[in-house]
Amino acid sequence: MDNAHAHPQDLQDYILEGFKLIKIQFLLPNTTPLLQPMNQQVISNFEKFYIKAFLERWFEVNEGTNVTLRELWKYHFHIVACLNRKCMGKGYQENPHFCLEKALAEECC
Repeated sequence: MDNAHAHPQDLQDYILEGFKLIKIQFLLPNTTPLLQPMNQQVISNFEKFYIKAFLERWFEVNEGTNVTLRELWKYHFHIVACLNRKCMGKGYQENPHFCLEKALAEECC
């Protein structure tokens, strides 16, 4: 994982028991573009799936409550919640080859 400010350095501590097989390691500063040339496209696709899952979750949580998008983002939705909901798997199933094929096409062509 890159060392962006949005990624807490103690993220490993927040991973639930069921996800202990995931090991978080941070890249050195300013190495992400060198090591991951497809990075921008893959991250862009990830963000689209993640935001879609976030909005779906907001509609679920907001039913019968007055939870704002800001409150949901702050207290109810984070990467572990996304892993639990398998939101990325769901997005990937909806469009199985989009993410990597598009990134590879742009990188290789």
